Amino acid sequence: MYDLLLALLIFYIFRNLQSRFTFGRGSWIGLWAVWYGSQRAVLDTLRFGMGDSTIGSFTWNQIGGLMLAIIGLLIFLRNKDFKTN
Repeated sequence: MYDLLLALLIFYIFRNLQSRFTFGRGSWIGLWAVWYGSQRAVLDTLRFGMGDSTIGSFTWNQIGGLMLAIIGLLIFLRNKDFKTN
């Protein structure tokens, strides 16, 4: 349920940003990866202790989400060609 509500929110935010800004090729997927990876890392804290495999105090889902967010940020920064409409 949380994923769906946050996905709808980010959809409207991205649509608003797309009407005002033009980014380079691949930048939007980078931004999406930052959002989704961060969301995954945060929401997985709500499920901690439910049998998920952990590394220290982090679950694999949290680590994967953070790695996706970092990779997405790198993609966005590399491909951004910022222009306002």
